[in-house]
Amino acid sequence: SSNPLNRLGRRGTLRLLPSSDAHFDAIAEQRRWLVFGLSSIRRPKIDYLGITLSQLFQNLDSNDTAIVVHLADFNKSWVSKTARWLGDAFTDEIAVGRLHAIHAPQRL
Repeated sequence: SSNPLNRLGRRGTLRLLPSSDAHFDAIAEQRRWLVFGLSSIRRPKIDYLGITLSQLFQNLDSNDTAIVVHLADFNKSWVSKTARWLGDAFTDEIAVGRLHAIHAPQRL
């Protein structure tokens, strides 16, 4: 598949929603009071995504919130690398459905 997030379908990792995994679908269907949407692209000098997510999760200490990150860059290598990094850095948040990632193809 041309979408790098489709290869990240195992438990405890990010995946493109909706998924074909009933476990992930059940987590995604949990009701949330507030959902934040962020967009991120590749930056040549510094990456703000990790800092931003860390601050949000620290200050929004609630299971009633979720964050959806749009990995908006079309560089497939960056998207895959960032998705793997997010999966490693935010394992707990992903496992309980507080962090999701999406990536739209360049051509729809």
